[in-house]
Amino acid sequence: MDLRVSTDRDLPIVSLGEWDGDQAKEALFKYAGFDSDEPDPQTAAEFFLYYDADKPELKGSYYFPIATISNGAPVVPVEALAAAAGYLPKASAPKKIRNQARNVLDHYYKRRDDEQQAEKSLASRLKYPWTTT
Repeated sequence: MDLRVSTDRDLPIVSLGEWDGDQAKEALFKYAGFDSDEPDPQTAAEFFLYYDADKPELKGSYYFPIATISNGAPVVPVEALAAAAGYLPKASAPKKIRNQARNVLDHYYKRRDDEQQAEKSLASRLKYPWTTT
């Protein structure tokens, strides 16, 4: 088994209100062409915390989806991050892989915090047109 972390760190972060990992996997594998004669394992690997590079053509080689497909494009739901963060410490992967996967989660959490701070900053500067002060 050759576990690797190849997760995309630049996907948009969204909140969907709920998370269904099985439904997400189905959508991600379809997006990556696994329902065709030419699946794209590299694309699939970008949506999971880690995968087995020895068997990238097998859906069972991908662990902890952190993305789903929304309106035809991949996104990272905060609910997926929370689910992955909860299960990752119990994973049977080597510590090195778990640490690399945790770095991916940390990256997305920091991005989310930064985006929320930017939104708050913008909101504090907005003035309604009917406000005279």
